[in-house]
Amino acid sequence: MNYTRGSWEAVGGSVRDSEHIEICTCSTYQESANANARLIAAAPDMYEALITLKALLQGGKVKVAAEGLPEQITVGALFEQMDKALAKAEGGEA
Repeated sequence: MNYTRGSWEAVGGSVRDSEHIEICTCSTYQESANANARLIAAAPDMYEALITLKALLQGGKVKVAAEGLPEQITVGALFEQMDKALAKAEGGEA
């Protein structure tokens, strides 16, 4: 998938990348625009968490450690990644 990599952040009703370049502007009522921008800004984080979760659940697609968890990430770290993405989408601390 080809998209702007890196961390995105919601700035009011706009979404900017890590170099502060505007990705998009949400134009609707202010409260909705801000919520939409936060959700869009969280999209790359949620995408990466979903890709990791899918690989974890499918099995055989990732190198598995002795405990049955991928060496690259633990279940706890995956939940932390998902919590951060969800918090970002919901307007909390990312």
